[in-house]
Amino acid sequence: MDPERWTKIEALFAGALQRPTADRTTYLKEACAGDESLLAEITNLLDADQQADCFIEEVVGVGARIFEQLDTVPSGQSVGRSIGTYRLIREIGRGGMSLVYLAGRADDAFQKEVAIKLIRRGMDTRELRRRFRIERQILASLEHPNIARLYDGGTTEDGLPYFVMEYIKGEPIDVYCDRHELSLSQRITLFRKVCSAVHCAHRNLIVHRDLKPSNVLVTETGIPKLLDFGIAKLLHPSPNDKTNTGQDLRPMTPGFASPEQLLGGPITTATDVYSLGVLLYLLLSGHRPYRLEMGTPAQIEKLVCEKEPERPSSMVSHDREADRGGHRTASELSRLRRTNPDQLRRQLQGDLDNILLLALSKEPERRYISVAQFANDLACFQEGRPVLARKNTFGYLARKFVKRHWLGTGTVTAFLLLLLSFTAAMFLSATRTKRERDRAEEVSSLLVNMFEIAEPGELRGSSITGRELLDRGAENVAQLSDHPQTQAMLLDTLAQMYHRLGLYDRAENMYSRGLALRRGLWEGDNPELAANLRNLGRELAYYGDFDSAEKSFRASLEMRVRLFGEEHEDVSQSLNNLALVLHDQGRYKEAEELYNRVVALDIRLFGKNHSKSTLSRTNFALFLYDRGKYAQAVQVLEEVQAIHRKQLPEEEAQIKHSLAWLAMSHQALGHFDVAEREFRQILTALRNIYGEEQRDLAHSLNNLGGIRRVRGDLGGAEPLLQQALSIRLARLGEQHAELASSYEELAALYLDCAFLDLAEEFYLRALNNYRENFSENHPLVGRPLIGLGCVNQRLGRLAEAEHYLLRGMALLSPADYRMAQAQSVLAECLVTRGLFQDARYLLEQSLVAYTRRLGADHPKTEAVKQRLNNLP
Repeated sequence: MDPERWTKIEALFAGALQRPTADRTTYLKEACAGDESLLAEITNLLDADQQADCFIEEVVGVGARIFEQLDTVPSGQSVGRSIGTYRLIREIGRGGMSLVYLAGRADDAFQKEVAIKLIRRGMDTRELRRRFRIERQILASLEHPNIARLYDGGTTEDGLPYFVMEYIKGEPIDVYCDRHELSLSQRITLFRKVCSAVHCAHRNLIVHRDLKPSNVLVTETGIPKLLDFGIAKLLHPSPNDKTNTGQDLRPMTPGFASPEQLLGGPITTATDVYSLGVLLYLLLSGHRPYRLEMGTPAQIEKLVCEKEPERPSSMVSHDREADRGGHRTASELSRLRRTNPDQLRRQLQGDLDNILLLALSKEPERRYISVAQFANDLACFQEGRPVLARKNTFGYLARKFVKRHWLGTGTVTAFLLLLLSFTAAMFLSATRTKRERDRAEEVSSLLVNMFEIAEPGELRGSSITGRELLDRGAENVAQLSDHPQTQAMLLDTLAQMYHRLGLYDRAENMYSRGLALRRGLWEGDNPELAANLRNLGRELAYYGDFDSAEKSFRASLEMRVRLFGEEHEDVSQSLNNLALVLHDQGRYKEAEELYNRVVALDIRLFGKNHSKSTLSRTNFALFLYDRGKYAQAVQVLEEVQAIHRKQLPEEEAQIKHSLAWLAMSHQALGHFDVAEREFRQILTALRNIYGEEQRDLAHSLNNLGGIRRVRGDLGGAEPLLQQALSIRLARLGEQHAELASSYEELAALYLDCAFLDLAEEFYLRALNNYRENFSENHPLVGRPLIGLGCVNQRLGRLAEAEHYLLRGMALLSPADYRMAQAQSVLAECLVTRGLFQDARYLLEQSLVAYTRRLGADHPKTEAVKQRLNNLP
């Protein structure tokens, strides 16, 4: 086709899509100016497109004849057909080249809904097949909780390529935001997750090129999912890939396309930054930056490429006519953002105006250099910090600081004055040591209070700023080398702040420096030295160095016993710490003895309802859980949680560890409804107090995902498990012991989905993590070993399966609920060797455990019954 004619077709087709269906004919007749052939081609494209977004460049070359053929074929002809291990249920979408179906497992091995995309019959040209394979490969390379996942792919019996994707039950992001009447801040938080997904694509050298509301669906649980990489561009294609040649056509959605897309310029990550800017403009103001509905293609190009967009704050007084949802007044648009037009204008003025206009710059080089920088500027806005999009004048920075710390500003001033006075006093006072200590305590207390003013709201999510402040403080403390006691106390304060920000390695460093200073001050026992040892042990345990933590805790305990005797609260604290670290190392007999001592001592010292007593009992319940004594753990934790509900506000009671472990114990007993309700309570409270990136949030997300997996909701489980893993990687790094539980749950999910390669990979990750952080014979190591046994049995590697299963069963507690799975799978291995009596015994044991935990009608229970009945 002549390139000039193609350009005209593309522009007119895009212009028609921007208009109501009833107005398209009039528009096209005027725009085509009597060219009946041109009018017919575009009309055929519109007919084929129907309600879906059309891949323009993929359908024009095929011609009107194919579309006429397609329109004669009933759209539901493939419903009920099997593709791979899935059966097509109904059509859920169509584009110019492809159809998308909702599908379910055809073999009834388990329940799982997926989306299957395949090329439309008659459209399987060489070029379209190539594009289809590229999209499939792009999806295979992307692993992110906010990107729809690729599960499988292949070719149908009649030679049509297809791929199997995660089925997203959701609605476009703008519809979701309006239906739930999200505030500006909530919309920005949701949008930042979309940015994270796009940034993941960019890291994999992929530009999406079609970012718009219909390609970002939000699930019922509020998780955005990025879809449709059908026109994505590889930034560095392979030599054999011709996607990015000069002959490549220009796919786009004009309303969200960047100037370089409209002009046919180079496509870079800045292209997606622009489209994201349009999307956020719409989410925040209710409008798009430009009114494109009534313009010709040339006018649209001129408008987007030459005219500066109006500031979003000035758009909020307009009514909206042509976007999704039809006519809406300014008052209604503001109400959907929980405000009114005047307040909405004020909220958008300043930083948000500047952020959006920077993202929408005409020249790509003037936009944010990356999507991550765009998202970070939005985070700065939400946290009251200066943004890159605003010129950093002294007055601007001062206003942002005062606004962010309006309550703490007076405290900071007082602190500076006090610090100056304190410094002078250190050098002038004859009684330097006593006064130094007194003043240091005041300074330390004041520093802690400054950060506590911000908790949990102001500090929420602001770990970057906090770390910068603390790092500068750590450097300044070194200047007090002539005053070691003061220096050590300030190092303790800095360590506490690093701990609150989750920077455990930095906290450990501060405590280590303080310990070295104190050992130079005192030769014998000292309360400060004992406390320092205890605090250092805590950070080492958080960081996963359990051997070093144990040594530090034992040294603290021995010193405190010598100083205070056996009946003292500091001794109880050290006993509790030591019990926890022995527990973590799998030394259960020693740990149980210490737990019993701590619980009895705390009740004697404080009474049964004191917070110290409830904490030690919660820790003991955790020990009972790990020993498989779930009913006893529930009894202890229900008593503790009842005390918390009486003593604490509702949200505070819900984030106490006692409720989390109570939920886990209910889960282990098979009380899934109760456990899911409790985990949801915890998640709501954690999100309200700390936001989305908190360590305990990951713990609850992982467990909730596990519940959904066991109940057969595999599609609902995966995003929760992926989000938990993402948080843990970001907060704890790749080596931390908590990552193993995320790997385990994901491996179990992939095993249930029959993705055996993935299951094996993640079980091996969990196994290596446990071995590196604990020991070869730690009870936790038994869990991934059993998982690997299940994978190998499915793969037919029976000798390896038996080895893994027997090794894992030897490490696990006999009461662990995972033993039922191990017994069942080992029995299958034994059947192949003709050991029917041993297999029957194992299956009977497994049946009892599954029935007790999952119920008599659960598919896993039924499967074990069937195997028993089939035994000779």
